[in-house]
Amino acid sequence: SNQGLRDELYIQLCRQTTENFRYDSLERGWELMAICLAFFPPTPRFHAYLEGYICRHMDPLNDTKGVAISSYAKYCYRKLTKGALTGAKKGLQKPCLEEINHARNAIFHPSMFS
Repeated sequence: SNQGLRDELYIQLCRQTTENFRYDSLERGWELMAICLAFFPPTPRFHAYLEGYICRHMDPLNDTKGVAISSYAKYCYRKLTKGALTGAKKGLQKPCLEEINHARNAIFHPSMFS
């Protein structure tokens, strides 16, 4: 099911961002998690685990080698919380490249409206 795939994606991203000393891979993992959370939440069954995982990384002491893990985690937490309330983005089409780039840019340049 799509929901099962969503959770599997988040599981793999948690694995990629756990004790990963390849800092480019670490950063890409957090970036992808943030982008995904901008479009769809995990299932309610996986929500609590992902929330705990993200919260454990919100302390700036987790930042390493130029990777602002805490900034990614704070953004992910906001998107996770919002997604739990609103659900996945509605629409018949998959996100276009422009929407994905907008979600990517919003990580460090958030809109004052969302």
